[in-house]
Amino acid sequence: MMITVLVSEINRSPMRRLLKTAGHALPKIRVLTYTQVFRRFFVPAGCVIFTDFDLLSDFELDAACAIAASVENRGAPSRVLNDPRKAKERFALLSHLFETGQNTVEVTRLQSDQRPTRYPLFIRFENGCLRPDFEMISSASELDAAIIDLTNSGRTLRGRMTASFETATDADGLYRKYGAFRIGDYIVPQHILRSDKWIVKSRISSADDAFVAEELAFVRDNPHRAALMKIFKAANIEFGRIDYTVRDGEIVVFEINMNPTFPRFRGGKSNRAERRKYILEGLVAGFESLDVRTDKEPIHFTPINYAERYLVLRREDIFARLTRLWHRARRGKANE
Repeated sequence: MMITVLVSEINRSPMRRLLKTAGHALPKIRVLTYTQVFRRFFVPAGCVIFTDFDLLSDFELDAACAIAASVENRGAPSRVLNDPRKAKERFALLSHLFETGQNTVEVTRLQSDQRPTRYPLFIRFENGCLRPDFEMISSASELDAAIIDLTNSGRTLRGRMTASFETATDADGLYRKYGAFRIGDYIVPQHILRSDKWIVKSRISSADDAFVAEELAFVRDNPHRAALMKIFKAANIEFGRIDYTVRDGEIVVFEINMNPTFPRFRGGKSNRAERRKYILEGLVAGFESLDVRTDKEPIHFTPINYAERYLVLRREDIFARLTRLWHRARRGKANE
C-alpha cells in the first residue's frame, strides 16, 4: 500500500511539515523529489501525486508526463492525481474559468497583445508565490507606466500577468481569503483569513472569539463543498488547496496550489484546536481513500530522447545551489 507525492527539490517543506505534525495519523506517504525519480526512471506502484509544475523546466515537465503515462498504463489500482498532461496551472485555470463565466478574475499576459478590460488589477508572476510587483493599478495608463517601469528596472515581462482584483470587504471592513483542500474525492476546509490589507496572509489575520467561532463553523460544515469540487474538476486537479473569496454569495477563485502548506497539528492557539481536529479528520479520510493495495513491482518510465539527455546532464550541485538561492529569497521576503 503506497501513496507517493512528487515534489520539487526546492519545495519539500510543505509535505515534510504535514508528515512531521500529522504523519502518525495518516497512511504511509512517501515524498520523493523529481530529481530522485528522474535519476532512476521508476516510481513506486500505487497512487502517485504530482505537484510543483511551476518549478519544473519544460524538459522536466515532459518527463513528468512520461511518468504519468506509465502509471496510467499500469492501470488500477495504481492511479495518478494532478496528471501533468491535463492539470491547469494558475493562468490556464483562471483564463478557463473567466471565459466560461465561472469566475470574475480576468488575467492577461504582459507579453501578449491582449489588454485587460477589468480594473483595478495587479501584476504578478504566473508561477510561484512572490508578492505582486506593484500596488493596485487602476487604469490602462497606470498599467502602461508599470510596464515601462518593469523594463527600465531590468525586469522581464515574460511569465508576468495581470489579474483583476475582485475582492470586497466584509461587514467589518476586512478582506477575506478562504482556503480548502481537495484530497481525492474529499473537500477539506482549512481556514478563513482576514486582513485590512488587500494582500491577505495568515500572519496579519485577525481572529477574535466571534471570528474563531465562524471559522470553526466553516471548517465543520463545509458549506462550499459542491462549488469547490466543480472548480477542482474543471482544473483537472485532485490534490491541492484552492484559495478564494466569496462576493455577493459567489465563489471568486484566486488560484489552486498543488503543493499547499498544511496546518501545524501540534501546538498553536488553544481556541483553534477544535478546528484543527476537523481538518485532520478530513485529511485522514482523504488520504486513506487513496491508499490502495498494489503489487511491489515499481513502475518504469522512459522520457522522450531530448528530455532524457537533459535529465542525465543535470547534476546535484545545480539543485543544491538552486535550493540555497530559493531559501535565501524566502528569508529576504520574510524580513521585509
